Amino acid sequence: MLLFPVSALVFCAALCLNLVSGADPAAESDMVLTPGGYQPRSNFHPIPKGARIAHVGSNLHVVASNGTILKVVPATKKPRPAAAKNTTIPAQSGWISFVSWLDTSTDPIDPIEIFKAEWDVPPLPAVYSGQTIFMFPGLEPDSFDSIVQPVLQYGVSAIGGGRFWARASWYVFGNSQFFSDGLVPVNPGTHLTGSINFVPPQQSPGTYFSKFEFDGTHIATTLAVDHVPKMTWAAIALEAYNIASPSNYPVGQSVFTYTLIKRVSDLGTVPWSITNDPADGISMRVLDSSAINGDVVLTW
Repeated sequence: MLLFPVSALVFCAALCLNLVSGADPAAESDMVLTPGGYQPRSNFHPIPKGARIAHVGSNLHVVASNGTILKVVPATKKPRPAAAKNTTIPAQSGWISFVSWLDTSTDPIDPIEIFKAEWDVPPLPAVYSGQTIFMFPGLEPDSFDSIVQPVLQYGVSAIGGGRFWARASWYVFGNSQFFSDGLVPVNPGTHLTGSINFVPPQQSPGTYFSKFEFDGTHIATTLAVDHVPKMTWAAIALEAYNIASPSNYPVGQSVFTYTLIKRVSDLGTVPWSITNDPADGISMRVLDSSAINGDVVLTW
């Protein structure tokens, strides 16, 4: 099994394991919840339908489908903060359980081209008390400070939500700027495919597309991010905030099926690393490590 990289652990202490207290988030009006913890509202940027994000010099541009620049955001990176003391008992907040793999290939023409997973929308938790749950596959660069991710959400985040499941795509840059294309509700039992696709150009960083398909035929909206450095760290993760008891989670299991990591060269199998938080009683395990048809099980 590939050892989990120290740099990735440091990253998860900041972005992934950005621990928060169980305090009422409404009391922090200048803070909003993202897949990366509570962040200043000014650092969250909704993406209109059809728009895309582009890295341009030292800025991030939000560009409309007709080419109009809608917003310019500094592409600054936030220093990795020390994790705040968690006061939510008994459960933790942040990345609760995940499997991950670091692509150590240095070949510039052999990036991860596709990373996808399929799963069914879980049942609703028995109790809603202000918790938020995120489930997703995601890709990150080897700096471990950014992520492209199609996210299934339960509860409230910066883009809205409530006592229902909904899907959205997110792009986080530098643990500092947070972009999303908005929530679309989905029913429990709906079969989802969340994927990140890379389209390489000839001589510059390429474009990553985060998208959802549902019930095998309907293609949901796609979030595109242009001129992105190579993404090398793949993860399937459960992230949660303001969990007070096991009844804040669904029950049973969620199986990420037909998991695919595609490069130009054949991977064969993926040496996933597994990280679980025993304080929550939530765990992930790999049933099949195939790179083209793998299975990962999340037990609630």
